This record gives sequence, structure tokens and C-alpha cells, in this order.
Amino acid sequence: MSFEELAILDTEQLNSLKELNEPGESDLVAELVEIYINQSPQTLNELKTSIASKDVVQTEKLAHKLKGSSANLGALRVCSICESMEEKARLGNLDYSTQNIENLEREHKSLVEVLARDWK
Repeated sequence: MSFEELAILDTEQLNSLKELNEPGESDLVAELVEIYINQSPQTLNELKTSIASKDVVQTEKLAHKLKGSSANLGALRVCSICESMEEKARLGNLDYSTQNIENLEREHKSLVEVLARDWK
């Protein structure tokens, strides 16, 4: 499947998480979304800094971190970009990351908008 065919968000994954909610308990998905919305921009900013500083080790770690937190919510496009950044950084190559940080920022912004609108 090409990147363009990937959904911003796998709603089936979030719906599966919603099914784990127990009656009377807080909404697990809403909590995860809130944490993501509050914490992922910081990780993205740190990732941008590590790319600008040409720090391949930190770029790999931060891309992995953002990939993981995004994967928990089914954020397919953000995960795809982060996975590629992580793999290339592991090989010592930041060209992909440098070329795609703006794409990542754009996809992340779209994701946060969808999460805030539909899942909080």
C-alpha cells in the first residue's frame, strides 16, 4: 500500500481500544489522545532539533518514540514517516529525515486535528 493510500488514522484500532473501557471508568481512548496531543509536539520539536544538529543517534531514538506513541493510536501516516526516519538514521543517513520533516509536521498536525475533533 502506498503512503497516499494510508489513512491518517485507523479508526478500527481506536474503536477496539474503546471496547476495553469498563463501565464507570474513564475513557481509555480519550486519555491516550490527551496524552498524545500534549506530549507528541515536544517529541516532534526534539526530532526537528536532532535532525538540524545532524545527530543520527538522537534522531533514531526520537523517530522511534514518536512512531510508537503514534502506532498506539493507529496513526498510519505519521508511523510510516517515522519508521523510515528511524531506519535511515540507524544506517547513519539523515537525508530522508531532512527531506521529510515538513511532511511529518504536516501529517502530525492533521492527525492532532482529527484526534482533538473526533476522539477527545
